[in-house]
Amino acid sequence: MFTGRALLGISVGGFWSLSNALVQRLIVPEKLAQGFSTMLSGVSIATIIALPCASCLSLYISWRTIFVLTAIVSTFTFIALLVTLPSLPPKQGTGMKVLKELITTKIVFFGLLGTFLSYMGYHVIFTYIRLFFEEKLHLADEFLTFAMLFYAGLNIAGTIAAGKLFSRSFKRFFRLLPLFMLVCVMSMLLLNNSLLMALPLFSFAFGFGLIPVAWSLWAIYVIPDKTESAGGLSVAVTQLAVALAALIGGRVYDSFNLDYILYVALAIETALFCIVGKCLKKERTTVTCEYNKTSESLS
Repeated sequence: MFTGRALLGISVGGFWSLSNALVQRLIVPEKLAQGFSTMLSGVSIATIIALPCASCLSLYISWRTIFVLTAIVSTFTFIALLVTLPSLPPKQGTGMKVLKELITTKIVFFGLLGTFLSYMGYHVIFTYIRLFFEEKLHLADEFLTFAMLFYAGLNIAGTIAAGKLFSRSFKRFFRLLPLFMLVCVMSMLLLNNSLLMALPLFSFAFGFGLIPVAWSLWAIYVIPDKTESAGGLSVAVTQLAVALAALIGGRVYDSFNLDYILYVALAIETALFCIVGKCLKKERTTVTCEYNKTSESLS
């Protein structure tokens, strides 16, 4: 069982690590934002569907049978990729030496720090979202499921909207996104213990939908020739941020209350807003799609 879980973790981590490079090498540059938006919204929708489906199936069949069904779906996915995915040999920019080089590059360091703060600032609140619904919005138990579904729906809507927004101007909306998240957290504090707090809380979910697309595009914008290595670093930083957010949020809630979780999120979002400008290049970047050999400058 533990071996299976470890292998599953490796496969999921590998998927996320290679996803940026795969999208970059398959999709024409002017459609990159829509490409990431489609991929990431698909993952979100699949996650929302999979959990209730598994719960429903468990009423009629054993968990072992559910695992077998999952393996069958995975087999069909593997065959589909084998048939449809073109040959994409790895680039030269991989290996531990390249990882060290990336980490010690100033703009990449700030980008990874920005990724860390983006995910941590969101998950320090999201991990305890049910408590916010119960203690701050005072929702009855029968409305919790609907509220969580609506919250997830707004998250997906944000991911879909990211494709259109970042296609218009990547730099502009990349800079505005941390400000939007910061304003949402500040509004939650100002509208504390009021039903009006629902507006910034749900807007926060919409805003986070843009974040995965933003940082995926950032990796291509800043280091277009080393996205495979950058993807691994980004996934590691993201996982660390989510884990620390849950740990710190839990400690803060146990010692104080939900208000202090908002203060922690406010500090994180403020730090992100202060460094976001250091994550961007001033010059334009040329990105090439290897599948059909088209190039375009991103701004």
